[in-house]
Amino acid sequence: MSTADEPRPPRPDPADRPARPTRSPKQMRALIVGTIVGGIVLVFAFMLIVSQCGTGADGEIYGAGQAAVSAV
Repeated sequence: MSTADEPRPPRPDPADRPARPTRSPKQMRALIVGTIVGGIVLVFAFMLIVSQCGTGADGEIYGAGQAAVSAV
């Protein structure tokens, strides 16, 4: 049986679609500003966390101040 013999389902009527929610320009500006501020806060939080990594009582990171041991 070919597909040409099968009836096609009717196309949906565009008038029956639900209305798309719209945002006011004021809401869009608030959304954009909120996204930008949130991104800046995340960047500063990441920088703060990374700056605290590896800080110990001696202030050395990865043992850079220790003498190297050679096995000769």
